[in-house]
Amino acid sequence: KSPTVMQQYRSGGSGTVLGQPDPEKQRELDYYDRLARDGITDSVVKNSAAKFHAAFDAFEKDLAEHTYLIGTELTIVDVAWYVYVKRLTLAGYPFQRLHPRIDAWFTGLDRRPEFHKAVETPEPLLEKIAANRRAQEAASATLVQVAGL
Repeated sequence: KSPTVMQQYRSGGSGTVLGQPDPEKQRELDYYDRLARDGITDSVVKNSAAKFHAAFDAFEKDLAEHTYLIGTELTIVDVAWYVYVKRLTLAGYPFQRLHPRIDAWFTGLDRRPEFHKAVETPEPLLEKIAANRRAQEAASATLVQVAGL
């Protein structure tokens, strides 16, 4: 987040929820301050990728028996994980190679206008993501390389 956005968040609102201090606001401020200062380390990337990999392995097994992540009907779980898969796809997570059933599940949902439109990525952001991926490839620091996927 830009310094301007962070300052607006810092000074905005009352800092309370239902009359009580909001502990999440300070946690979020601390997180973004640390991120601005330290960036995202390789160990954080590896740890996060390992957690996602384990979750996707479990879903991969479930999708061998079901159409959706927890059964035969679309649920909020599918909606939530669809967003994760969308973001991780943009980051270069190799779903097709590591989790082909997840890839097929995601592709099917992504073809549905109500899903695709809800998380449509603006073209300027896609251009920034592509430039970032090219820089990562040039530095041999893609998600696959850093996380050992």
